[in-house]
Amino acid sequence: MGYGNLFQTEQGVVHEAQEILATGFRDENQALGHFQWLLGKYRKLFKQTRRIVQFSDRMQNELNRLNKQLFRSESKYRNLFENAVEGIFRSDPHGGLIDVNPAMAHILGYSSPTHILKKQSVKSALEAQEGYRQLFSVVVKNGGCKQYQTELIRKEGDCIWVEFSAQAIIDETGSVAHIDGLLLDITERKKLHERLTRLAHTDALTGIYNRRCFTEKLQQEVRRARDLQFPLSLIMIDVDYFKSVNDRFGHGVGDQVLKRITVACQKVLRENDIFGRLGGEEFAVILPDVDLPRSGQIAERLREGVEKDDICIADDVVRTTISVGLCTLNGNIADGEGLLRAADMALYRAKHGGRNRVCVYHR
Repeated sequence: MGYGNLFQTEQGVVHEAQEILATGFRDENQALGHFQWLLGKYRKLFKQTRRIVQFSDRMQNELNRLNKQLFRSESKYRNLFENAVEGIFRSDPHGGLIDVNPAMAHILGYSSPTHILKKQSVKSALEAQEGYRQLFSVVVKNGGCKQYQTELIRKEGDCIWVEFSAQAIIDETGSVAHIDGLLLDITERKKLHERLTRLAHTDALTGIYNRRCFTEKLQQEVRRARDLQFPLSLIMIDVDYFKSVNDRFGHGVGDQVLKRITVACQKVLRENDIFGRLGGEEFAVILPDVDLPRSGQIAERLREGVEKDDICIADDVVRTTISVGLCTLNGNIADGEGLLRAADMALYRAKHGGRNRVCVYHR
């Protein structure tokens, strides 16, 4: 029974009692009967009222419990928001920051959330950066994004790599109310990945391609040359009497010699030439779009550049020369392995023909 019906019943009972009192009683039995009837009515009213009061108390207790739970949840969220190591932010649908936590301010180079929010109000810094704007284009289009990586500029002008995860929050009209997201600084992760990639593809001593990566690129260039009918040349280089350098001056000096040879060759080679160390004192160069006459000129320039580049060790001078084998892609060579074998045969002739010379492969 609702409150309105309960009050109407109570008013009816009171009205009946007033009428009985106004008309009087003919005898005691009549009065007793009427008052017993009134007592029964009030007893029912009392029970109904008590149930409603008990129900109201339960509702109030439940409301108090929910309020406490909500307060604890808000406190827990605020604690996580304030102390998280990840950047947490809320923005409007266009990327204008509404709230950020201290971690996000720190990641972007600001001393507090207040400073970064004040900075955004003048339409500069984060909101003006292309990577940040592209993020919100993706979020609005797809409803969210995960692990979106981009480069940002911090307050002091240095660049960092960051990773965004964001979600568009939709209101009751189906429009984007705001966007909540996380921001991670992945600069060190990026640097580590680049270092590992570099180690996997380059020679640790000289910094040029290692054997595995070089042979992969050779196969790619062979396919490209075959498909486009372009010339392709391969040079193989071996340092003359390198074992004697190691034996006389030590492996430290031997390493210096390999580095100097690398630099001397790089001065001659073009930007799109592919230079690699195959192992020990053996190097190789892929010359895309270079025919035999021109590759012979390049090979001779490499030999001369190394011969002129001496290394001074205390009172002694380390003079080094190289032997060079050269071949070009033709119908008799099927793949990169065939090119390597052909260039190696030419290199063998150069070494056994007196060293410090260039020999061209002939079938």
